[in-house]
Amino acid sequence: MFCHDQVFRLTMKHTTLLHTCLALLCGTVVSARAQEVAYAFTNYAGLPGTAGTNDGPLVNARFHNPAGLAVSPDGSLFVADLLNHTVRRISAAGVVTTFAGSPGQSGNVDGPTAIARFNQPFFLAFDKATNLYVSDLLNHSIRRITPAGQVSTFVGGDGQFNRPAGMAFDAGGNLYVADTANHVIRVVTPGKVVVTLAGKVSDGGSSDGVAATAQFYFPSALAVDAEANIYVSDSGNDTVRRITPVGIVSTLAGAALRKASADGNGPAARFYQPYGLSLDSKANMIVADPGNHTIRRISPAGEVTTVGGLPGQEGSADGIGKSARFSNPSSLVFGAAGTLFITDPFNHRVTRGTPVHQSPK
Repeated sequence: MFCHDQVFRLTMKHTTLLHTCLALLCGTVVSARAQEVAYAFTNYAGLPGTAGTNDGPLVNARFHNPAGLAVSPDGSLFVADLLNHTVRRISAAGVVTTFAGSPGQSGNVDGPTAIARFNQPFFLAFDKATNLYVSDLLNHSIRRITPAGQVSTFVGGDGQFNRPAGMAFDAGGNLYVADTANHVIRVVTPGKVVVTLAGKVSDGGSSDGVAATAQFYFPSALAVDAEANIYVSDSGNDTVRRITPVGIVSTLAGAALRKASADGNGPAARFYQPYGLSLDSKANMIVADPGNHTIRRISPAGEVTTVGGLPGQEGSADGIGKSARFSNPSSLVFGAAGTLFITDPFNHRVTRGTPVHQSPK
């Protein structure tokens, strides 16, 4: 979501960026395909098509191009409210509050959450100590909010990053960052040492291979699995990539610079600037495909299917699976009981996908 075609449509439409999503969980296959798990998508928070800053009950709350999501241990859903320059909190009881920053006031100020300022907070991630990390897009930094409500600049702001976006932690507490406009994946150690893990700074491309020579093109979102594989939405290349623990980069799904919408296995599938990523309990990768206005799923076997929305059909309709409509779905995260939350930025809302059972076709 920054400076390429639509990779930054969320803030490029109003000054950059994009996206969100959902998913049909891979159904349990028993001989002749038993019941499959699908999602019923409903509006969760915000009013479709209406931007604003209101706190309060879900039905009254308003957002302005919501982006990243994260779920805290107490079940609260945190939302990076991109163009309001704030971080919002939705409690388990369904009450929306402004957690950090001040609506409409961009800046770069550390301190207590009420006086802190951000400039387009983008993606969110929690560490094991429940510190909340915020990729502060136009401040080119990663901010940290402690459980006590103190905001500080963790790393960046000094030329280390160029529009940082998606983040993910591994089991060792290392923070991986998609350094989007530098076309690289960075890793920040617990001691705040920043290292380029994969890609070449400012050298966009699509090459697979050893991490040091591999290339990315506006990488956006990240996810880490239980085996320490790192998954990358390589938005500018229209692909999803994988980095193994030994540093080998491969293309998991899609084909470089082949914007389209096609289901299929691995390289036969097509995406249109994929964005947010999240792994479900069965190791299916759910992908927000904002350019297609859909939610996709990549099974552990590499099979890509469309599980929410219809390609090219932009809208804001509730519904099960392909009957739902989105407008550039951006980020997604799983909550309790397999519930999927998706930011629908151009609709200024957060969508919820509730698992339901559906007979196979």
